Amino acid sequence: MPDTPRQPDILYRLRFYADHVDDVPVRDLEAIMREAAEDIKILRDLVGIKNDILLEDMPPEGNA
Repeated sequence: MPDTPRQPDILYRLRFYADHVDDVPVRDLEAIMREAAEDIKILRDLVGIKNDILLEDMPPEGNA
């Protein structure tokens, strides 16, 4: 298996695992998916997005 990326950013790691899915142990895939889910949850909390509200349903903000 190729070396995992050294960048701590979850996006780089997710892309790496997607590109090497056949070479990565299932345990590692599970771990990165759980970490990504936790990061998404934190972002939703920070932005104020509720699970039942889709971005398409939100009114636009600003003058755009």
